[in-house]
Amino acid sequence: MFSKFIAFFLVTLSSSVFQTEADDKFLESVHLVAEVSNTNPKKGEAITVVYKLYVSHDVGISGWEELKEPTYAKFDSENIELETVKVEKGNYKGKPYRYVIFRKTNLIPTDIGSLQIEPLQLKVTADFPSKEKNVFGMPELKPHTKTLQTNTITVNVKS
Repeated sequence: MFSKFIAFFLVTLSSSVFQTEADDKFLESVHLVAEVSNTNPKKGEAITVVYKLYVSHDVGISGWEELKEPTYAKFDSENIELETVKVEKGNYKGKPYRYVIFRKTNLIPTDIGSLQIEPLQLKVTADFPSKEKNVFGMPELKPHTKTLQTNTITVNVKS
């Protein structure tokens, strides 16, 4: 009985250690960002919000699902249809990453003052290289899913 408990404890412990390491690696490797073209527009002046998913070079993305759309109270909004999702190279916090723009929205403020753009939320599945090797000697990829969201953006609209 005692040995079964120890085995269960060790399996549970190693599984939770892997989960923590995978979560840490995920948060280091995948970033969801909303960028606004102008945080100080005039009332009626169009601005654009671009939503990007940054991914480090050693990780792949196998899917994402939009869980919560951003809200644009006190803005007129129009989503810009993207024909394709193109992988581009860029920097995030001074480090090289790949990224995709997966949503663009034009906004026109209809009020003055401090207006909020509420977060977008995505469930992202990323594939991380493991220590295990496939038949070709390459690291096997292990999927890990996490929910990410952008920050709330404040736009200060002038009259």
